[in-house]
Amino acid sequence: MAEISATHLSDRLLRLMNPVMRVLIRTGVGSLSREMMVINWTGRRSGRSLRTPVSRFDGTDGLVFTTTPSGFRHNFSEGWPAQLQLGRQLVAVEGHMISDPGAVADRMFAILDDIGLKRGARNLGINMSARPEQQELVDFVAETGWSIIDFRPTE
Repeated sequence: MAEISATHLSDRLLRLMNPVMRVLIRTGVGSLSREMMVINWTGRRSGRSLRTPVSRFDGTDGLVFTTTPSGFRHNFSEGWPAQLQLGRQLVAVEGHMISDPGAVADRMFAILDDIGLKRGARNLGINMSARPEQQELVDFVAETGWSIIDFRPTE
């Protein structure tokens, strides 16, 4: 039985790290620009312009996606326009949230299989004592509200 928990960074640390991460991602520095991206969007209810660095994953269909339990994911629940900073490239996209625990867990397993348990867990923002069983990961996703945001390019 695997112990699974979310990696939590303090709000203070995130406020210090996010501006630095945005600059590093925009400059296309090394592997950071392949593993991270910045989502630029306008809040659905607040109307504020927001820029959030997140982990970047490439889907089998050529699309880019991220996983997150953060509240900002609800902006993308019914599709929402955004721009992605992918290294030096800025791409107009529409984000769509996937919240079904089974679908999210399947995609997380694919990440763990693709890039390995240790690196996959780090990029997903979770801690694991061992490789979890399918139902353990589904239960974790359901309890934490972990979701996927798929990004589709727009013209």
